[in-house]
Amino acid sequence: MTGELSVLDQTGDTKVAWDSENDDEIATARRTFNDLRGKGYLAFRVNKQGDKGQEMREFDPEAEKIILAPQMRGG
Repeated sequence: MTGELSVLDQTGDTKVAWDSENDDEIATARRTFNDLRGKGYLAFRVNKQGDKGQEMREFDPEAEKIILAPQMRGG
């Protein structure tokens, strides 16, 4: 199975894909996930059709798609 991590930020939409049977690709996606969560990004599991799922606190290599976005700030 192939998964996709989509990072939304001021530069646009960056994608990181992984094959659930490729340890190197999983490690890269996990590192990206953990780095951005450490910077305050929120992560959400969605399916390929874009239906919203629950917030994620840990990387799951079996997820179809993960969207990471910075927290909204009031001003």
